[in-house]
Amino acid sequence: MDDHGNRVEGGKLTVYFDLNEDMGKASAVAKYWKDNDLLTGNKQDLKLTHHDSTYFLHLIKRNDLKLREFDLKEQILMLELQKNLSDSVFMGADLELLISDDHFKPLMNINN
Repeated sequence: MDDHGNRVEGGKLTVYFDLNEDMGKASAVAKYWKDNDLLTGNKQDLKLTHHDSTYFLHLIKRNDLKLREFDLKEQILMLELQKNLSDSVFMGADLELLISDDHFKPLMNINN
């Protein structure tokens, strides 16, 4: 993966972030991922960004996932993950999960 800014690493999980002030949140995301059994055993890259008061967590799309086939069940699971992360890691701050390509270019906001 190209250089996408600062990062927190643990095993096969890397959480990238742009601003030094987000290091604590990036570390908390990595801990949440581990504590909630979201590690897959494969390399996983996430990126935390924010604009104004909204945080964005970019999840890289699996190669076999076709976004038009992203069904209601998957969207509900992602919305639950987003709410749990917002409540436990971001202390209720606005958080949006984005499905992104492997360069963290957003492909889909799960809220739309």
